Amino acid sequence: MITIIICNAGLLTVGGIGSVNALTVIVKHQTVPFFAWVGVTVAADLSYAVLLYFQTVQKVKLTQEIDTLIRADVAAGLGTQNYADFHRETTATYTSWLTNDIATINEYGIGDALMIIQQIAEIIFSGTTLFVLHWSLLLTVLGLSSAMVIFPRIFKARLDRTSLARTKANERLVNMLEDMLNGFDTLFTANLTKVMAQKVVTVSKDVNAHYIAFGRASGAMYASTNGLSFLSQLILLAQAGGLILYRLTPIGAISGVQYFGGTIFAELSGIAFNYREFRSVAPIMGKLASTRAKPTPVTAPLPVLHTGLQLSNITYRYGDRSDNILHDLSLTIPAGRKIILTGDSGTGKSTLLGIISGQLTGYTGRVSFDGLDYHHISADALHAQLAYVTQDPYIFNADLRWNLTLGQSVDPVHLTGVIDQVGLGPLISHLPNGLDTLLSHNGTDLSGGQKQRIALGRALLSGRRILLLDEATSALDKDASLALEKCLLSFPKLTLVMVTHHLHPEIAALADEVVQLAQINSPV
Repeated sequence: MITIIICNAGLLTVGGIGSVNALTVIVKHQTVPFFAWVGVTVAADLSYAVLLYFQTVQKVKLTQEIDTLIRADVAAGLGTQNYADFHRETTATYTSWLTNDIATINEYGIGDALMIIQQIAEIIFSGTTLFVLHWSLLLTVLGLSSAMVIFPRIFKARLDRTSLARTKANERLVNMLEDMLNGFDTLFTANLTKVMAQKVVTVSKDVNAHYIAFGRASGAMYASTNGLSFLSQLILLAQAGGLILYRLTPIGAISGVQYFGGTIFAELSGIAFNYREFRSVAPIMGKLASTRAKPTPVTAPLPVLHTGLQLSNITYRYGDRSDNILHDLSLTIPAGRKIILTGDSGTGKSTLLGIISGQLTGYTGRVSFDGLDYHHISADALHAQLAYVTQDPYIFNADLRWNLTLGQSVDPVHLTGVIDQVGLGPLISHLPNGLDTLLSHNGTDLSGGQKQRIALGRALLSGRRILLLDEATSALDKDASLALEKCLLSFPKLTLVMVTHHLHPEIAALADEVVQLAQINSPV
């Protein structure tokens, strides 16, 4: 890529030299040399056009490769974050990082970097040519160039500030768009869909304001440096005229000074502008680098739960809330036992499962796995032992088979057995391609009950021996819910902790213990 750029800069220089010599010989009425130099110029320009095609293609390829590396790096970093760190930002913000920010990097990072390389090459070739015409022309160019390099620095802070503010505005826009689109059903039933347009306009105006602010900052620098460039070209033209009058350089130099001097000052102006734009990407790169994969504690794989899980004096509160949702809670979950947690909404049942699953870590007290403190267990080791199914599970925009296996290899016989256990047979029979049917984003083409069946199948296929269920059958009718819960309670080697608002007597009778959360938790 760089070789092509340098060759193109050289071809532009050859074309300029051809014009200089053509003017010099035509003044002397030398016909053959004139057309020879015209031919050189034409050949250089045509070659430049051909190489420009390859340069454009290579730039696209390079940009896409870099984009893929950045996305992979950010995704890998996000994958090493714990639950709390990941959820400090919304998914819309992460989406903005991987789309809007990368688009900015493409334009102001990769694009400007390649342009700067080309500009430097053209400056070197043009400066060398001016030196050949007369050494004093190069000295003048160097002096004027110094001013053009120093002058744009006064715009750096403003460009950095407005660039970062622009990316933050983009994040707010994406967050709002996702919020409004996800809330369409609520607005639709309330006859308030017009709120979507109002919100979009409001946040779009905020984004517009920040883009305009960046445009003003970059425009001020661009206009100033270009004005200085024009003034420098006039000074150089006057000097060339003097040299020609004193017969110190050929008359064709007047064309060469305009062409090569204009190239140098224009490219210097461009470098100053492009470099400031390039530097404005630094805050974005710093933000993306903050997600870079961090070393995670490595612990030996955990054996299958033998004694049980123990929670001792657990206290937990969310964020800046003054009250604890869990306070001094203690609970023993023996291996292989079936525990059902009941209680009113907001009493901390889901929070308790979040702690057991390792998602929530900011608690006081002690949680242990066969006596080993959770703080000494890596997330990978813990998650290799348990599966957690929520009330509203996520369905990927992939085929049903992938949604069940998450891309892992599963024995076909085992897969068929689990499908029967969770009752997915009727759904599969109605799908056009069965297990290989593509499901929509978050299962918008599925019922809540079908999504829950898929999530339960996913958990059973994982082979985990500890299963946490948070209202995992709430979207099913009574008979289907009872059938599934009875099936899960029948696995003798499975340690089961199930949260429910509606405990059926038949299920309570099959459980080893029913725990009223209010009896073991005293939130304050």
